[in-house]
Amino acid sequence: MVVHLVNYDRDENYTQYKEDGTRSVTDRENPIPLHNIEWKLRVPEGACVSAVWLVSPDFDRKVDLPFNQEGERVVFTVPQISIYDVIIVEL
Repeated sequence: MVVHLVNYDRDENYTQYKEDGTRSVTDRENPIPLHNIEWKLRVPEGACVSAVWLVSPDFDRKVDLPFNQEGERVVFTVPQISIYDVIIVEL
């Protein structure tokens, strides 16, 4: 299973420029990061979750997420989302 997370919460009055006068995507968007968000996802009946991990421009490599499976639900916490994260739930 693949879940795409997008954070549209941002400070629209913020402007920050680099020394060369340009702005990065993060500077233009100025996201207000979210932290430690607990997720509960329904998985197919009878499925056994083997791993949950995320990829994000916020981290330099994939991040394995601790999880618990409670019947047809998998529960995990996303440590941070600035703009965009992708969660992979391996069955």
